Amino acid sequence: MTTGRTTDVIIATFCIENKIPLLFQDRDFIPFVEKLGLIPVLKEI
Repeated sequence: MTTGRTTDVIIATFCIENKIPLLFQDRDFIPFVEKLGLIPVLKEI
C-alpha cells in the first residue's frame, strides 16, 4: 500500500462514518462507493 492509498482510505473512512458525500475524480474511490457505501457527490462514477 502506498502513501496515496493510505490517504484515500483515511478520507473515505471519514466520509463514510460521517455520511459526508465526497467529490472525487480518482478511480481509487470507486470500490469504496460500490462496496462500503461511500456517497459520491456526482452519481456518475
